[in-house]
Amino acid sequence: MQPEEVYGPEIDLSVFIEEEPTQEHWSVGFPSDFVVVGHDGEYADMDNPTGAIIRERFSVVAEDALGHRRAWGGMYDSEAAAEAAYSLLAPAVAFWNEIRPAYGSEAYAANWEEYQAEDRADEMASDFLNFRYEC
Repeated sequence: MQPEEVYGPEIDLSVFIEEEPTQEHWSVGFPSDFVVVGHDGEYADMDNPTGAIIRERFSVVAEDALGHRRAWGGMYDSEAAAEAAYSLLAPAVAFWNEIRPAYGSEAYAANWEEYQAEDRADEMASDFLNFRYEC
């Protein structure tokens, strides 16, 4: 007697194979930027008429393979402080604030006209402020 072959319902295994990256896979980094942390008239001169105090600060940013980015927390004095805050306090990336996608990524390309308009508006505002101080 031969064993019977048992067939169950057909299962589509393609749903378990990820062909495109999903937003479940995030790379976390700690980029730095120079920001104004205060103003002091003692620092004012021709190149810095408002006496802005500029320091390097670090943040916590996650990016997926498509270029979507999310940020969490504030600005930290050092990369080590940003890493410590991330490892000890950060919630799941799904709860972080969405920020502008990485330039040139698929996520950026999907809405590039909107981002280009924002860039032009920022540039015009910057030109206006520089003109005001030059007069």
